[in-house]
Amino acid sequence: MTASKLSQAHNRQDKAISKAIFIVGCPRSGTTLTQSVLACVPGATSFQETQIFSAGIYQCGQLRLPRRSISGNIKRFWQENALPNKHMPKPASIRPYFSQVKLVDTYRDTLIAATQAVKARILLEKTPRHLYYIPEITRSFKQQGIDVHFVHVLRDAHEVMPSLVKASQKWRRKVSYEEAATRWEKDIEISSTYRGHEGHLFVFYDRLVAAPDKIAIEMAQKLGICLTAEHLKHRSSVMSKIVNSRETWKKEPEAGKIVRRSSFEGTDTGFEEAIRKVNYLIYESLRGG
Repeated sequence: MTASKLSQAHNRQDKAISKAIFIVGCPRSGTTLTQSVLACVPGATSFQETQIFSAGIYQCGQLRLPRRSISGNIKRFWQENALPNKHMPKPASIRPYFSQVKLVDTYRDTLIAATQAVKARILLEKTPRHLYYIPEITRSFKQQGIDVHFVHVLRDAHEVMPSLVKASQKWRRKVSYEEAATRWEKDIEISSTYRGHEGHLFVFYDRLVAAPDKIAIEMAQKLGICLTAEHLKHRSSVMSKIVNSRETWKKEPEAGKIVRRSSFEGTDTGFEEAIRKVNYLIYESLRGG
């Protein structure tokens, strides 16, 4: 074994984490559903949507700068997930780093500490917007010798757009159909750049909903983790832990169901105008591949 591999093996043992899986994609694409099935894997832990990188790091071109208090962001994440205080990184040891590498690594270490706090070996993290931080997350976790994967969840724009607009009615800022279309296209384009890359898995929402157990087990096999139909029986209890009480749009009766195209076509002018401008070429290419 080379010195590099020995160092990585030592880091893995030191951190007690064998794998980190990040679920990303456009909001309302089924990332929570995907999280709920993969979180049934024995030895895995998953938290409420952390937003730890997206909430804590401001992107300005190639720069990554602190968006808010580093210790405050960590404390928010820790409290939202009711993690043991004794394992929380001490604010006194967290300096206001302006090095983008140190900043990303600080949040990486927070996720590692949280995973250790619940005695898990697999970290399953879901924040759709972390799609924008893939290069930084990949570098940081690989540097620690941790096997890192990204699951890109993709869903038809005809279904994402109305779901996103409806959910945003309960957010601080409402989203228009035009904005939903723009976000969907942008996120699909970013995901497409990772097509064929090692450590990147693509899952389509309608296929997952149509055969959840089958697709979930196939996903787990590709990710190198063990998941069975018996494990999936615990999905309801897992879901109750990963959805924040404030995220009421994830608890509505239609959550997890496909919104058919016919539900909106011809009935909403704003939707009709926005959907006509959507470029489907990349999505159809990914789906066909």
